[in-house]
Amino acid sequence: GDDGVRKSCASLPDDVVDDLGGPSLKPPSMSWVPFASHSVMLEHIDAIFGDGDLQKLVEVGRAMASYDFPAIARPVAKLMNPGFFLDMATRIWGFYNSHGTWEVTRTNRELIGAYFGCPESHVAFCAGTRGWVEGALLYRGAIDVHVVEERCAAKGAPCCSVRVTWREKRDTARDRRPRPPT
Repeated sequence: GDDGVRKSCASLPDDVVDDLGGPSLKPPSMSWVPFASHSVMLEHIDAIFGDGDLQKLVEVGRAMASYDFPAIARPVAKLMNPGFFLDMATRIWGFYNSHGTWEVTRTNRELIGAYFGCPESHVAFCAGTRGWVEGALLYRGAIDVHVVEERCAAKGAPCCSVRVTWREKRDTARDRRPRPPT
């Protein structure tokens, strides 16, 4: 809310506040925000509202995923297999990010994504991205979603990579069906 925006603004360097749209922290629609400024903002959100363990940023990422899906796209997204849905999300990465590409391999209930070619990395950005992936799948209707960071460029790895697993609600109904006697 407004109080949170004020607290965040007060803690951020002036140049970062300017990059993020001024005291409202709302840049003009469809404008690019520098990666470093975005990452610093995330870091400050975690410091102010979290416990310093980046888990608050996973929550922020989940909220961003919900916000990112316009109402008109929601019915279509709900029809997609969660893996296909995530695969498509990595393909539109360039609409929201100026650098990097994802290489994805997936099965019915698992996706491994490796992110290459980004000249900058930051642990706060990675935490937010993990939350976004989790939120996107939960939004899509998946359950038991787990997003595990396997490598992080900000921690010295050659790239960032995540392993994502999930189940669908229909899987639990199938699990509860009575088994025929053997």
